[in-house]
Amino acid sequence: MAARVRPRPPKLALQLPSVYAEYGKFEFVTWVWSGSGARLHSPDPGVDLPFRSRSGLSTVTANGESWHLYTIVLEGTIVQAAQRASGRESLARDAISALIVPALAMFAVLAALLALALRRALTPITALKLQLRLLERAGDETQRKAALDELTAGVARAQHLVE
Repeated sequence: MAARVRPRPPKLALQLPSVYAEYGKFEFVTWVWSGSGARLHSPDPGVDLPFRSRSGLSTVTANGESWHLYTIVLEGTIVQAAQRASGRESLARDAISALIVPALAMFAVLAALLALALRRALTPITALKLQLRLLERAGDETQRKAALDELTAGVARAQHLVE
């Protein structure tokens, strides 16, 4: 006689974030109502969310807790899905805490690259400034002409770098 093997529950591909173990109230709950407002299905009788007859998203309070409630009106049936606001907030905090360090590191790298690019882009302007000083100090017309030619060539090089 063959032994009967009990099926195992499926394993998750990845472990749930630690906030699930810490807070544990992230589930969605659903209610089904008739068009007249009679409750047809309720998963948790301890949670009594208000009946809404219009489709849309709303925030409601039930049993001292804030809930995000989505209502959809179908033909003759109203379906509501809700999640505790505290569960959403703790998931958001967990996501932010996981992303803040990489975001700050990326910002620092981008700032360093921007500073490097600006420094390299401004180097020709510094050279042009030095050539302008040589033009101002030129004693005779030949030195002035040579300095002006150098300055013109430097402006052309700087313009080429910018384009």
